[in-house]
This record gives sequence, structure tokens and C-alpha cells, in this order.
Amino acid sequence: MTNPFNNPFGAHEPDRTPSPLPEWQPIHPAPTAAPRPISVVSKVFGWILLLFGALITIAALVDWSKPGMSIGMTFFGLTFVLVGQTMIWRTLPWRIAGPVAGVLMVISLLIVGATSEPSADHAAAHPITVIG
Repeated sequence: MTNPFNNPFGAHEPDRTPSPLPEWQPIHPAPTAAPRPISVVSKVFGWILLLFGALITIAALVDWSKPGMSIGMTFFGLTFVLVGQTMIWRTLPWRIAGPVAGVLMVISLLIVGATSEPSADHAAAHPITVIG
């Protein structure tokens, strides 16, 4: 009886030896790009924006005579803080920080615009009429 596990291919060549396996080579991960160095100009500009935003935020939080204006200016200052810290330390990618800063800026301008009172010149030029 023949062995059922014998290789039927090449059975007529008893001196045939299997071919050697190819040498194993380790699989290296694809090289990743090194993070770009942060330039001195962007760091200086980031610090300027960060300090400017911090001053706006502190000034807005101190002056609560008009709460709506203070909240809007706080968002406005935090926008500059976010952009400045992203330029300095890159804690957030720009794909996230950019849209967040844009939304903060729009919200702050809407709040400030909605809560600001028109000046006397503006009120005289555009009188509000009440129908009723």
C-alpha cells in the first residue's frame, strides 16, 4: 500500500529535492515624513497672537458692564489664543484648529453684533419706526 501523503508530483524522480525557500527579509514599515521644524517666525507670530488673545480675554472677563459684549469678546480673544498656541506648540492639527477658530470668530462677531448698541450718529441716520 502506498502512503497517501506522498507527493504525486515528481514521484518518478526519487532524487528530486525541494527547492530552498527564499531568504526571509524583515518587512520594514514605510518611512514616515519627519515633522516639519517650527520656524522662528511662526513661533514669534504665535506668541504675539497668544498674548493679544490673552489680553482681550482678560479685558473681556474683567468688564461685565455689558455681559453679552463680554461673552462675545471672550470668544474673540480665545480665537487668537487657539491660533497662537497652535502655531507655537502644534497641539492640534490645522484641520481641526482652523475650522474651530473660524466658528469661534463667527460666534463672537454674532454675539458682539447682536448685543452692541448703535451709536447716536447711527441711530439718527437710521431711525427705528414702530408700527402699531
